[in-house]
Amino acid sequence: MLRTGYRFLIFLLFLYTGLIFLPYFFCKGSVSSFMSTWVAVVGGSILLWYTWETLLIRKIANSQRELSIQPLVVFKNSHGKYEIENIGNGVALNVSIDSIFIGSDSSYPMKISFPTNIAVLRVGASEKLEPEIKLNDEIISNLYAAHLNPTYANQQVEVSIRFSNVEGKIFNVMVEVAPNRLSIKRIQNILIS
Repeated sequence: MLRTGYRFLIFLLFLYTGLIFLPYFFCKGSVSSFMSTWVAVVGGSILLWYTWETLLIRKIANSQRELSIQPLVVFKNSHGKYEIENIGNGVALNVSIDSIFIGSDSSYPMKISFPTNIAVLRVGASEKLEPEIKLNDEIISNLYAAHLNPTYANQQVEVSIRFSNVEGKIFNVMVEVAPNRLSIKRIQNILIS
């Protein structure tokens, strides 16, 4: 089955050829003018095909270039230590993490904030984070974290990480973190107008 683009090109070729043959049959033109017109039609068709293929090659090369410089930042929580790591192919700039809310439906809601942004995160590098933890809107130390309250210990939370690549494109990664498990839910390119 032909792709939609090729169907359109074949349709244009038949339309163009039909428009050239129509005057020949009605006007009874000479053979030499018909042959020169036919050569122009074939040359124009080849030029159209070449232009189409070049456009496709350009799109593929652009997408490969974008993938070669795209960072991917993930969040890790192991034993109460928080860190982020760039597992992508490019440098991550202006990395920030949205606040995490744990146990918001219980009588002890916990909010974990990461007040500092990371300016540059190299490929393969990880950075330790110093969180600000609030329990019932009171700042506490990391000592009172998940292992003391079962409400927090087994809960899976979504972490939203924002960063940009070297071209200034901003990305948002939604990571789901649970005990001994990390899954990337969504990678989104944020367009700024």
